[in-house]
Amino acid sequence: MFKATISLVAVVGLVLALAPAAQASLTGPGGIVAPSGMGLGDTYHLVFVSSTKTQASSDLISFYNLHVNDAADGSDETGVPGVTWYAIATTGTSADAKDLFSDASPIYLLDGATKVEDSYAQMWGDSFLDHRITMDENGDTIADTGDWGDKNLWVWSGTAMDGTGRLELDGDGECRSGGIYPEAQGQWGNEDWIDGHSSSWEDELRLYGISEELTVIPEPATLALLGLGGLGLLLRRRR
Repeated sequence: MFKATISLVAVVGLVLALAPAAQASLTGPGGIVAPSGMGLGDTYHLVFVSSTKTQASSDLISFYNLHVNDAADGSDETGVPGVTWYAIATTGTSADAKDLFSDASPIYLLDGATKVEDSYAQMWGDSFLDHRITMDENGDTIADTGDWGDKNLWVWSGTAMDGTGRLELDGDGECRSGGIYPEAQGQWGNEDWIDGHSSSWEDELRLYGISEELTVIPEPATLALLGLGGLGLLLRRRR
């Protein structure tokens, strides 16, 4: 009994010693970035503007989802197996972009420090974000030339400021809400983050990619140490 008590104290001491390390070494699934200031179990989304470009040649949202997932998979910052990314866009056959998520988790850039909005729902309804989506899937900031005609800064969206479809992406020039072109936007200004310009579907433009809801966890090394401490306690008690 005395030895078991000593073992218990030792293991508790180990866990308490590792607790600050666990708090300082939080991450997301697969080691993906966790926003600063978050605690164990907190949830969030990450968002980027793709460095790669595509035509708006399909009316299937799966086409655009595949593009942002391919971009994410090719990056050391976002290429985490099992994490799904979605295009922030509306097509001729999809639901409105605003209906993609209903959770209240905040949205961050890939630096884990820059909050885009307090929740996905708050991205819609007015023309401004807390911060523009200016970082690509590699963690690089896209340079703002200030030129409204610079299509390097345009992003396919098919979506109005309120998150509903407007000039939806469908690749044939016929949109559910009317008009002859799918919608693109200029990401250099908050007021144009999702709805700024229309463009021919044949243009090569970027897409916004947003992660599924992610949960903050301890980094694997810290989690393994805590697990070993608990295993040691169980083995000692069995003896």
